[in-house]
Amino acid sequence: MSLRNLDRRKELAATACLLLTSLIWGFAFVAQLKGTETMGAFTFNAMRSIIAALVLLPVALILEKGKSGEKETRDTIIAAILGGGVLFVASNLQQYGIIWTQSPARAGFITGLYMIFTPLAGLFFKRKTTVYTAIGAVIALGGLYLLSVGKDGENSAKGVIALFVGAFFWTAHILIIDHFAKKIRPVRYSLAQFLVCAVLCIAAALFTDTITIAGIWSGALPLLYTGVLSSGVAYTLQFVGQRHVEPARASVLFSMETVFSALGEVLLLGQFLDGLGYLGCAMIFAGILLAQFRSANPERNETKISTKLYGVIGPTGAGKSTLCRALEARGFFVIDGDELARRVTAPGSPVLDALTQAFGQDILEKGVMNRKELARQAFSSPEKTAKLNAIIHPAIEDLMYSDISAAQAKTVFIEGAALLESPIKCAAYIAVLAPEEMRLERIMRRDGISEQEARLRMSAQRDDKYYSSTAAYTVDGAGDIAEQIEDLLGQIMQ
Repeated sequence: MSLRNLDRRKELAATACLLLTSLIWGFAFVAQLKGTETMGAFTFNAMRSIIAALVLLPVALILEKGKSGEKETRDTIIAAILGGGVLFVASNLQQYGIIWTQSPARAGFITGLYMIFTPLAGLFFKRKTTVYTAIGAVIALGGLYLLSVGKDGENSAKGVIALFVGAFFWTAHILIIDHFAKKIRPVRYSLAQFLVCAVLCIAAALFTDTITIAGIWSGALPLLYTGVLSSGVAYTLQFVGQRHVEPARASVLFSMETVFSALGEVLLLGQFLDGLGYLGCAMIFAGILLAQFRSANPERNETKISTKLYGVIGPTGAGKSTLCRALEARGFFVIDGDELARRVTAPGSPVLDALTQAFGQDILEKGVMNRKELARQAFSSPEKTAKLNAIIHPAIEDLMYSDISAAQAKTVFIEGAALLESPIKCAAYIAVLAPEEMRLERIMRRDGISEQEARLRMSAQRDDKYYSSTAAYTVDGAGDIAEQIEDLLGQIMQ
C-alpha cells in the first residue's frame, strides 16, 4: 500500500478518536456549569489547569523525549506566557458565560464561532480565505442573534456577550499556536501554558472568590472531568487521531463539539432551548461547516506555482544548518528537512510503521523512533540509505508543501542532506562544502558518536563533486558563512 494513502482501518480508528475527543469537549460544558456550583470561576479554572498540567506531564515525558535547544526553550517560554495569558482570559470569559446563561448548549455554539473567526483573522496576516467563510460568518451571526433573543435571552444577555468576546480570544489562542507550532513541542507547550493560566487564575481568585477545601472537594468530579478527560485524555486522542485523518475532515469532526454540548445539556441536565434557540444553534453549526469549505483546486499545486524553492545541500557536517539559521535571521522561511522527518515519523504514523517493517523493531524504543539506531542501520550502506529515502521522502514532501502553504511564503529555503535524492524539485541548489576532517570533528561533537560511527555515516553519502556539479551556488562551510551570505543573496535575487 502507498504511504500517500492512509490505511483504511487506521483512518476509521482515528476518526473515532477525534469524534470521541469532540464528545468529551462538548460534555465538558456541562461539567463547567456543575463545577461552579461549589466554587468561583477563577478557582475552578485554576484547579482544572493544575490537574491538566499534571496529566500532561507523563505524556510529555513519553512522547517528547530529549533536551530542548536554547532557541526552542526560549520560544516555548514566550509561547506559554502568551498562550497561557490568552487562555486565562478566554477560559474565564467562557466560564462566566456559562454561569450567566446557565446553558452549556449556548456556550458550546457561541464558543464555536472561533472556527469562523480564525480564517477571517488570517486576512490580517495576508492569508487567503474563501467567500464561503464570509457567507458562513453572516449565517452564524444570524444564529447568534437568535440565541440571544430566546425566551430567557434578557436574563442571559451578559453571558452571551461574554461568550462572544471569548470566541475572539479563542481565535487569538489558535493564532498564537499557529505561529509557534513549527518551533516548539506541542505537549510541552500545552503543559507550560496550563501552568501560566493556573497562576493567573489563582491570583484572580484571591481577590474575587471564596476559596475553601470543602468547595473544591465538592466539585471534584467536574474538576477531574475537565482536567483529566478534557485535557489529558482528549489531547492524547487528538494527537493520535490527527496523525491519520486529513485536516479538512478533522475540522468537521471537531465542530461536532458544539452539537455534543447541546446533547449534554439535554441528557445530563434535562434542559431544553426554545425553538429559536435550536434554530440559532443550527445556523451557527451551518456557518461553521461552510467556513471550512475549500476550493477544489489542489493547494499543493498552487503552492508549487507561487513559491520559489531553494535547496540547501551538502554532506553531513558541512555547515548547512549554520547557513539556514543565517537565512532565517534575515526573515526568510526556512524548512529543516530533519524536523519534517521527526514529524512524519511520530508514534503511530504510517511512515514509522513502514520503517519498522524495513529496519526491524530495534529502531523503536518504547514506541518512539530511536533516531541513532535508525541512522546506524540506514547509513551503513548506500542500499539501505536508498530504502530509507524511498519510505520517508514522499511523506516529507507532502508535509513540506502544507507548511509552505500555511506560511504563505514566496521564497523558501529547505535544508536536507539527501535532498537531491528526494522527489522535491527546487528552482536552484546551494551546496555547502567543508573539508572531510572538519566535518568528522563536527559530526562527532554534534551527535556524540565515535569516530568509527561518524566515518560510517559519511561513507554512505556522496562526495563533494556530486553536490557542487548540481548546485548553482556554493558556500564554503569552513569559512565565515555570515560574510558569504550577503553575496549569496545578491546572486540569488539577481
